Amino acid sequence: MSPHVDSPTVGTASVGLTGFYALIGAAFVAPFSLPGGRALLAIALILLVLDHIRLRRIPELPPVAWLALAWIALACIITLNGVHPELGGPRLRKLFWFSGIPVTALLIAGPQRLRQLVTALAAGGLVLALDILVTHPLAAREAMAEGRFDAFWPALVDAGSMTDGQRLVVCILATLAVIVLRRQAGRGIIWPSVALILQTGAMVVNFKRGSWISLILVVGLFLALRVNWRMLLLLGAVVAGLFFVPAVQERLGTLRDEFGAKRGGRMLMWREIAPALIKAHPWGIGYRSLTNDMMREIAPGVEPDRDHLHSNTLQVLVATGWLGWLLYTAWMLRALWDGWGFFIRGDDDPEGERTWALTLTLMLLALLVNGVVEYNFGDAELVLLYAFIMGAAAAGIRRVSA
Repeated sequence: MSPHVDSPTVGTASVGLTGFYALIGAAFVAPFSLPGGRALLAIALILLVLDHIRLRRIPELPPVAWLALAWIALACIITLNGVHPELGGPRLRKLFWFSGIPVTALLIAGPQRLRQLVTALAAGGLVLALDILVTHPLAAREAMAEGRFDAFWPALVDAGSMTDGQRLVVCILATLAVIVLRRQAGRGIIWPSVALILQTGAMVVNFKRGSWISLILVVGLFLALRVNWRMLLLLGAVVAGLFFVPAVQERLGTLRDEFGAKRGGRMLMWREIAPALIKAHPWGIGYRSLTNDMMREIAPGVEPDRDHLHSNTLQVLVATGWLGWLLYTAWMLRALWDGWGFFIRGDDDPEGERTWALTLTLMLLALLVNGVVEYNFGDAELVLLYAFIMGAAAAGIRRVSA
């Protein structure tokens, strides 16, 4: 039997289909509804456990899941013995949703299931895009009517969400992959093309600079590796043209102020607050245990009401110390290797497995690039996407390496 067929008797595919359908539902709902995505993922987890009990099978977790479990265990120990266990302790339950990594790794048993997972993300991104295109302009007009803004564009930018921007990047990559493979198979591309247009429009409406930078990077890599250089040149021309749009120039021009230490934002956090906290607490202060008061004791000019450092690496280091940082780094590197190894070892078969593999790798890369200037690792909505991506890549590398 071909290893590219999702056989019900090969490897982990012997688990029931019901759990898989719940996982696909979670992937569809997660881009626009956190409660819905979590609920369906919990159902998939329960059904998966019941299947393994029925089959009397011990699940074979991939290395990336063991690394995630090790980091979570360490984070729990440090948090409960940290500076604010009463604050960080209740927030530890957010880490439960990284359970999506083993769930996805065990349920995505072949390229057909992987195709359905990525397609579900693309479809969920379409729903998110429609929501943004409708609600954000309305919110901007309401803000103007209340006198909080004098012009529509600043009000529209204020209505944007960094979380939505990053979810859109992941979904746009999924939609691009669907378009490329459907076109190669001679199938219709009307619905994914419409979805891509609407998702791109939503990215414009939800103009967050970090999301745009990561989107341009990963889409450029996707076009170069799986389409052709002419499309890459077209992307370059479009991006160059955006620099002549006054609204875009104005938005990008504020980057200098954003990273200025006087504003009390990222640069102040990275240069003064993070080093002081790391020096004072080399073993970490605990997960989500940082408070604005703690930051103000070091730098009174920091942004008010901010309780994180706008950086995955620094936040993890402050929260879980050097040991936690090493585990986190090993975890992320293993996840990237799973995706890249899946891509370079996969076959250019009719199922398009190498394209799916590259898509997963670039999805993760986009989140990590955004994580340089944002703390998206602690964003509940993005935890689900991290889990789906890492789990699917782990399933892929295990299959092609077998």
